[in-house]
Amino acid sequence: MVASRWVLGLLGSAAILSTSSTTAQELPPIPILLAQSEQKTDADILFDEGWTAFEKGTAEGYQQAIEKWEEALILYEQQQNDEKIALTNLALGFLHSNLGYKEQSLNYYQQSLTAYRKINDRRGEATILTNIGRVYSALGEKEEALAYYEEALPLLRAVGNRNFEAALFNNFGGLLQEEQPELAIIFYKQSVNIYETLRKDIEQLDSDIQQTYLSTIEDTYRRLADLLLQENRVFEAQRVLDLLKVQELDGIFGNVQVRSGSDLGIFHRSPEADFLERYNDQLRKEIALGAERTKLIALSQTVGLTDTQTQRFRELERLQNSASSSLQAFINRDDIQQLISELRANFAENDPTIDLNQRADLREILQSLEQQGQKAAFLYPFILGDRLELVLITSSTNAISRSVKISRTELNQLIINAGTALKDRNSVNSDYTALEELHEVLITPIEAALDEAGIQTIVYAPDGALRYIPLAALRNKAEQNWLIDKYQVNNITALSLKTFGRNAPQRLNIFAGAFASGKHNIDVEVSDGKSQKVRREPFTGLTYAGKEVEAIAQVAQTTTKIDGEFSSDIVQDFNLYTVIHLATHAKFLPATPRDSFMVFGNGEYLSLRQMEEEHLEFGNAPIENKWQLTQQQLVVLSACETALGSDLDQEKLKETNSGIEILGLGYQWQRQGARATMASLWQVQDDSTQVLMTEFYRNLGKGNISSAEALRQAQTTLSQDPTYAHPYHWASFVLIGNGL
Repeated sequence: MVASRWVLGLLGSAAILSTSSTTAQELPPIPILLAQSEQKTDADILFDEGWTAFEKGTAEGYQQAIEKWEEALILYEQQQNDEKIALTNLALGFLHSNLGYKEQSLNYYQQSLTAYRKINDRRGEATILTNIGRVYSALGEKEEALAYYEEALPLLRAVGNRNFEAALFNNFGGLLQEEQPELAIIFYKQSVNIYETLRKDIEQLDSDIQQTYLSTIEDTYRRLADLLLQENRVFEAQRVLDLLKVQELDGIFGNVQVRSGSDLGIFHRSPEADFLERYNDQLRKEIALGAERTKLIALSQTVGLTDTQTQRFRELERLQNSASSSLQAFINRDDIQQLISELRANFAENDPTIDLNQRADLREILQSLEQQGQKAAFLYPFILGDRLELVLITSSTNAISRSVKISRTELNQLIINAGTALKDRNSVNSDYTALEELHEVLITPIEAALDEAGIQTIVYAPDGALRYIPLAALRNKAEQNWLIDKYQVNNITALSLKTFGRNAPQRLNIFAGAFASGKHNIDVEVSDGKSQKVRREPFTGLTYAGKEVEAIAQVAQTTTKIDGEFSSDIVQDFNLYTVIHLATHAKFLPATPRDSFMVFGNGEYLSLRQMEEEHLEFGNAPIENKWQLTQQQLVVLSACETALGSDLDQEKLKETNSGIEILGLGYQWQRQGARATMASLWQVQDDSTQVLMTEFYRNLGKGNISSAEALRQAQTTLSQDPTYAHPYHWASFVLIGNGL
């Protein structure tokens, strides 16, 4: 058999089974690593042939796999090779389950379970118990599923498999959330907190496995946030959404560092913590009994058992099979019922058991901004399958959530329509219907709360495909004005990644580089997760880029470099400037965000992946990586291309990472030291960017004005100019990080 094969990753993310429209999805089974055999038997060859057939991914291939594995199983049984009997039954059970043959699957799994117990393989036993639970969950038999999950949990904890312990807590939550949501929340929280401790571990996996893993655990975060919002526990939901954004970034860069005091996962309320402590006490007892049972089995296979030991083994078997040790029995205990009653009574946001530190942290940030003249609010939209939730936090009121009845598919179509409207600048009668409808969805439900709090700035943490539409371009149909007529907008990657506060005024000292003429064919290295591939891309100079940087030099102190002079050498001088302005191609790659890159005027390029490296290499000249910025209040990328630059459709939105590359761009510059990044979501093919940038820097040069306000004023100026009134000309720029 071949080493390093993930037999139980057979169908990847497709192995996730949906139990019903209201029950959480079940996580994929636990991977078993096939051992390397120095000498292959005929059975091993048959097993490998079955694997090869399976990898074809066709109905014919699956049938061939079943036939080969069943032949191999007969030979393993003749050899009395219990380890491979267990493994082959496991593979057959998994394949039958995913083909929909649940009863046959259970039969194979039971045979595998018997074999694993015979060889005293606790990890294998836990795997099979988990898989059997998955099958029963898919069949809608919740009690059976829960019983098998419960039996697997102490085994997983005993062997130290934290990843799949988290998966089982997620499964507990899915089975309990309809009838006992307060308990489902406890288990989902425990699952999330374990995943938070494991983030660094997945960096060692191949990129494709990381993506499957992250997309799987993302469901846990989203289900928890959804359930918390249904219970009006808004502060806790906001925390989960923030952690989800950190996980998304970790999927791109790895080793994402949150700011001090923010890396604590999601807190448990007092009754929840008490529940978990008592449940863990029960698990510890079960683990101890299991270890004793395992020791007796080992003795029975060597020296045999004494009468006393045999009697003790029977007692352990009885205890293991006893209903009194089940989760439901634990829940029915009087002391646990008292804790559940406390939880049901204390769901209000003013519950004294809520983590006041988290709530104070949010309020402190907003109140600090308010003292410096910034009336700000945090807005977290949260996309669910059947609705959109809007989470709003201000300094003076409780956090609120508003539910908007719009499905994910409908919202994606609205985003697509809005993208089309933003690019349709040549229409005689511009149709802003989609931008008005998006305003109705995102802003109207919370507008009264914004007005009541006197909000001037929206600190915006967009979710999914909403990242492709600039909030500034939303239009109020009733008042016939744009959102930027009323609010500044500052996008954030995640609250826990940024220290907020008003930036101290600095004298503008700008570096402005431009790729304005000529053509370069660039060989870009792109990773497929396993190897680096080279792809040649042609880039032509941007007609107005030279004029853009020259115009900036007319309103602020600026060092300009154009075309050949704009090379990688300038990297070493970036810390001489407070603002770095790059009027050049910057291409976002949604499928492989770390390979997103920018082009220098002389034909060199720099990817986000390279920015992480200790040394950069341009041509044959390696230089020390000087991208650690120290005083930059702003980095501007004025000619970026995102997926919005092409025609979006539903399929493309499914294929992309839903704007994660944009969030990643802001984070990477932030990690390098920049306080904020301003980037365009699409290239503007005329002189309007030059006009917008001139206005922006003129405003910024006045002093005592934030980047967010300087941008708002510049966008407002263009929106009122008949030549540039269409949002295509002024709305493409978004500010990411701390532009306040």
